[in-house]
Parts: sequence; C-alpha cells; structure tokens
Amino acid sequence: TVVLDHIEGRIDIKDVKVDSQGLRLMDDIYWNFDEQPHLLVSGGTGGGKTVTLMSIIKGLAEVGTVKILDPKKSDFVGLKDAPVFKGQVFFEKDDMIRCMEETVDEMNRRYIYMTKHREYAAGKRYSAYGLRPIFLIADEWAALMAEIQKDFKADSKVLDNLTQIVLKGRQAGVFMVLALQRPDGEYIKTSLRDNFM
Repeated sequence: TVVLDHIEGRIDIKDVKVDSQGLRLMDDIYWNFDEQPHLLVSGGTGGGKTVTLMSIIKGLAEVGTVKILDPKKSDFVGLKDAPVFKGQVFFEKDDMIRCMEETVDEMNRRYIYMTKHREYAAGKRYSAYGLRPIFLIADEWAALMAEIQKDFKADSKVLDNLTQIVLKGRQAGVFMVLALQRPDGEYIKTSLRDNFM
C-alpha cells in the first residue's frame, strides 16, 4: 500500500516517468507494473485522485498505449482531442464495455503471437517480443459499476473482462489502473482486489 498524503517527497509532473525501477510517483516511490501489474488508486472526494491519475497517464503514455474509461464524463473526456489519445478515451457505457472487450481480445492475440514466436520461451514477457505495454485506466470505477448494476448482461461482461485482464494481463503487457473512492467488495471483488498494488 502506498499513501500519497504528505508533501515531502513529491515530484513535479515532468518527473513522473518510467525508468528501470518503474513509474516514478514520488522521490522514492515507484510503480513497477512488470512486477506488480495492476494499480488501485483510492481516496475521498477532493483527495487528489484525478491529479494522481493525470500524472500517471502522462508518464505511461510515454512508454505504451493508454486507454481511458471516464464514466463520469468529466475530468478525462477532454483528452479525446489530444492526438496521443485519439480513439482511446471512452465515456459512454457501451463504448467502455467495447473497449474492455477489445483489450481482452488484444491480450489474447498477444499470447498467440508470443507462443508462436520463433524465440518463444516459457515465462518470457511481452517486452522480450518487442511489444509495448497497454494500460487500461478507469476513473471512478464505482460510477461505471453503478451504471450497469441493473443490466445483468453488461455487468457480466465488465466483470468477466476485468477478471481476464487482472488474472492474465501481466505476461502479455496489459495492465489495469482503477480509481475509486472506496475499494470495497461492493464495486470490486475482493479476490480481484488482492491482485492490485
């Protein structure tokens, strides 16, 4: 668990970047997504989740593909006009579900590519095959879950795709970042939550 609630150790957003230790979040705090593949960002209203996510997105966009789900249709919708995020920002329910499904499909295609590669070896990761990481970032995960809770088919699709990414994504280089106020079992199954840093 990482607590980002103190001034000492904070860094400028330009210094939030990936190096050999992972994504630098503070002076001495890194998220090494290859070792701890999924990230959970939580905190109360006004606690800095959005600023933290913006910093994370900036750092990750320099090394891989970033896909953004914004069910509140607020803080991240404007990024859709930035060339680097063209076609990668989703805020309508059906589009967010399709993005998750396409990400799982891409993850599965990566596994096929890696196992058929002439230099395939068990345990080798995506980067050994020249693949860049894919980051699926969902702001206000609870808002998405609340939106689909009465739609059994949509709810099942979202949970199935989340489960696939969390359990299989690491070796293929597909990583999940979830942001929500309270990471309790109501919006993310505890068995999945235990796989998040």
